[in-house]
Order: sequence, then structure tokens, then C-alpha cells
Amino acid sequence: MSQIERGWDAIAQLDFDAALAIASRLLNNPHLDIRHQAYRMMGMANYRKRSVQQAIPYFEHAVQLVDNYKDRFSLCMCYALLGDMDRADRLFQNIDSLWGLPVECYVSIVMCYTEPKHFQRAVDLLEKIKLSYTLLGITDQTFLAIRGQLAFHYALDAVHYVLNMVSASFDTAKWIKSFAEEMDEEGKKSLALVSDQVCHTKGPFTINQPNSRLQYPLLCKIEDVSLFEEERILGIRVLYGKLHVG
Repeated sequence: MSQIERGWDAIAQLDFDAALAIASRLLNNPHLDIRHQAYRMMGMANYRKRSVQQAIPYFEHAVQLVDNYKDRFSLCMCYALLGDMDRADRLFQNIDSLWGLPVECYVSIVMCYTEPKHFQRAVDLLEKIKLSYTLLGITDQTFLAIRGQLAFHYALDAVHYVLNMVSASFDTAKWIKSFAEEMDEEGKKSLALVSDQVCHTKGPFTINQPNSRLQYPLLCKIEDVSLFEEERILGIRVLYGKLHVG
């Protein structure tokens, strides 16, 4: 097993310090490909340690060595997780226009749009990849679940946008129950206010609450990062709330 392989294996085993030690010894390697992999590994190991700010210069250097969408997208996700969604969105649009991006990249960035002003942008991106989801054999139910997670990011009055796509055969009650299981107590109480109405209303509905734009203080999941071996950043799903990283 090469040193590069050992480094990526260390990241796969969550031994980020070992990966950093291996990569640091390869940063000045005379071979361009090895140097590039070393900088990418330094970025990814720091990222996975949640030292996102420290990961940025390594990904930037990796892009300078070999310009490619993976390292650019890693940079994009760094800015997204640091809360700079305007910069992340500009990077994302630039990458997509130059290379085009896999569906998984869209899903990852969409899950980071946690501000109300970004809701329509997130929905637009989901609409763009819906055909790809169908071609990949991913069901409409999965697509709706992702969209539903977005709706719960923002406000109760965003849920009607989701339900406009729900077919008569879709088990809305079960769908809502699955989200309730992920919520903290405040979120569960908020959802209870509208669950009956949601389950028995077809199409758009209104929520008779003084403050309908109720933000859910939901939990953040960051551990499920195993969709890919090398580019595990693509598997990160910031489902609820904002991740506080430094």
C-alpha cells in the first residue's frame, strides 16, 4: 500500500492525525500527482476533524496544482459550513458552469441552505436534479423527503410548498412522523400544531399562528459521511440547524 493509500485509509478509519502526518511528509514530493493528493488529503483530514478554516488553504493549493471540480467543491462546502453561503453559492455556480456536477453535489450543497432567503434557491436546485434522480432510480418519495427536510429548516408556512407535490398515495402522516423523530422537544411541539391539518389538507394551506415563520431548532447530523471512499465530503448531510465549526 502506497503512502497516499495509507493516508486515505487513515481518513476512512477516522484517524485524521495519522492522515495529516502522512500527507505533511508528501507536500514537497517531486511528483505533481502525489503533491496534489497530499494537499487534498491535508484539506480533507482537517475538514473531517471539523477544522474547516484550516482546511481551506490546502484545498486552494490543491486547485492551483490540478484544477478540478472535486477540490473546488470541497472549498465550496467549507464556506457553506462556515456559514458564508453567498460565497459558497457563487463557487457552486461557477463549478457547475465549468464542469457540471454529480447529483450528490447538489444534494450536499442544498442541505446547507439554512437561511430563509436561500429557500427558493434550494428548491430551484432540487427541481434541476429531479430528472437525474428519476434516472438513477431514486424514488419521488426520497426527493420529497429531501425537500421536506428543507422545508423544516425554514418555517411551517414553507411546508405547503412541499405538499403540493405529494400524491394521493403518499403516506403523509408517516412522512411527518419520521421527521418528528428527528426533532428536539421544541420542534416536536411546533410540528404538533399543524400535523393534523397537514395530514388532511390537499394542496396549499395556511397556518393560523401569530408567528408562522417559526424556525426549528433542530439537530445537526454530520457523522454520516460514508457515501464515497475518497471524497467523503460529498456524503456529508447537514440536515438540521447550523454546524458551528472553526
